[in-house]
Amino acid sequence: MGVDGWAQAAIDGFKRALMFAPRHHQSHGNLGICYAALGMKREALASLDRALELEPRYESAAIARFVVERLADGEKLDLSDVPSVNYGSDYQMTGRFLIRELAERLPPR
Repeated sequence: MGVDGWAQAAIDGFKRALMFAPRHHQSHGNLGICYAALGMKREALASLDRALELEPRYESAAIARFVVERLADGEKLDLSDVPSVNYGSDYQMTGRFLIRELAERLPPR
């Protein structure tokens, strides 16, 4: 299954999850990433905005929104080099900050 196939399957799954837990901010954030992978920028931004509305400290959604905002209309988000993150247990519950770790990976100016 190609990216379009798994992204659409994931969208369907996250939408089903949101029928039972409409305020689950991670599902909204993941929907945004899936929409961006399909080149659906407007839908991606709306989902990421909803995730941030529900949880303003959700760094993963803020970072994804920053990236998606810069995509051209119809341009697909390339997920080939994106690490998987369990934000809740890897960051939120440990006091670590994803944005800090990403910034530390940037080459020095």
